[in-house]
Order: sequence, then structure tokens, then C-alpha cells
Amino acid sequence: MNHNLSKIIFLVILIMTFGSCKKINTSQVIEYNNQIVNDQKLILQYESKLYNAIYDNANIDTLKSILKEYQLIIDSINSKYQNPFKIEDTMRKVALSLFDAYKSIAYNEYPYLISLIDSANKGAIIDSDEIMKILVTIDSTEQTANMSYIDLQQYIVNKYKIDLINSTK
Repeated sequence: MNHNLSKIIFLVILIMTFGSCKKINTSQVIEYNNQIVNDQKLILQYESKLYNAIYDNANIDTLKSILKEYQLIIDSINSKYQNPFKIEDTMRKVALSLFDAYKSIAYNEYPYLISLIDSANKGAIIDSDEIMKILVTIDSTEQTANMSYIDLQQYIVNKYKIDLINSTK
């Protein structure tokens, strides 16, 4: 009798354990990824707007205004990712790292670049080496962050065996 009771208890524990294991919903993982990619696209649209304004020699007030919009968008998007995802929180963490890279650029490199342009507009000699250094820093920082996110996407695809061809909408 004790032997049968212990078998039943073991079986109940086993069933409860397996029953509590949730199957990962790959559509949820894909949805998280799409949300992150859409937010990155929005950030890049604002960055492109700023970059084009710089390239087109927009006045300093316009550049500062566009920079402020860019910073607000990044801050807003960053705040969306403060709470853990229900599934695969690694995605959120790497996305935050990606968005933090954009934020660092928006609050450091672009204001410095705009200040150099402003100084040149006021008669200072343009330091083209410094401007190139800033542009290279922006490019390398973004590229490193983007590659980290692309690596994560590949990891997620492999981990959950997501069929990219059949999972697109």
C-alpha cells in the first residue's frame, strides 16, 4: 500500500510539475521582436531627420529643436522597456542596450556636433577632424549595438525554431 501511495504522490507531483511548465508562445516572441524593430525604426527616422538637417545646413535653432524631438522619442521608447517581458526577457535587455546606445549618441555626440557647427557659424574655424571623429563614433556605436541585437535575433530564431518565412504577416 505504501508503495502504491508513493507512486501516486510521485505521479501527481510529476503531472503538476509538467502542467506548470508553459510552452513558449513563439508568436509572442515574434510580437516582442516586431515591437522592438518598429521602435528602432522610429528612432532612426528621427535621427535621419536630424542628420539631414545638419547636412542641409539648417539653422542652429532648428537643429536644437529636432535634437530635442529625437531625445524625447528615445526617452519615451526607453521607458516602454523598463518592465520585464513575460517571455524571453533577454530581448528586452538587449533592446534597452540598443536604445541606450542611441540615447548616448543623442545626448552626447549630436549636441557636441551641433555646438561645433554653432561655433563655426559664429566665426570659429571648422575642425573637420573632430567632426569626422564624432561621425565615426556615432556610426561605430550604432553598428555595435545593432549587431548585438541581430545576434540576439538569430539566437531567438534558433532557440525557438522560428520559421522566419512563415512567421511574417
